[in-house]
Parts: sequence; C-alpha cells; structure tokens
Amino acid sequence: MILVLGSGCATQALLSEAKPHNKYNEETREYQEVPGNRGAYAGVPFAVVLDVATAPLVGLWLLIIYASGYRC
Repeated sequence: MILVLGSGCATQALLSEAKPHNKYNEETREYQEVPGNRGAYAGVPFAVVLDVATAPLVGLWLLIIYASGYRC
C-alpha cells in the first residue's frame, strides 16, 4: 500500500514534462524530439507537497475499491 501511495503522480508528470522526450506527430506519423522544459523543475517542491497531501485520499479510494470486491 505504501508503494502505491508513494508513486507521486503529480511529481512524475512534472518530471516527465521537464525532461526531453519523444512525441508522436499525427501529421507526419513520426516521433519528434521535444526539448525539455527546464523551468518545470521549479515546481517539483510543490508537486511533492501535493502528492503528500493527496496520499490519504488515494489510500481511501483504494480501500473503497478493494472493499467493493475488485481484485487486480
């Protein structure tokens, strides 16, 4: 349970935007390299706080799903 709550959804999304990555272009049907947004690294402290603040809600949501009988 701790690993799921510690996944850091907001932090991962922010870091993936900050790093250079490839993006699929529908028009040319090819992958294009997209440079990273270095300014996004400034938001990491806020994203970590957001992940910590929402962890109890995610835990409650997972508990409700588990109690309803859903199994992976």
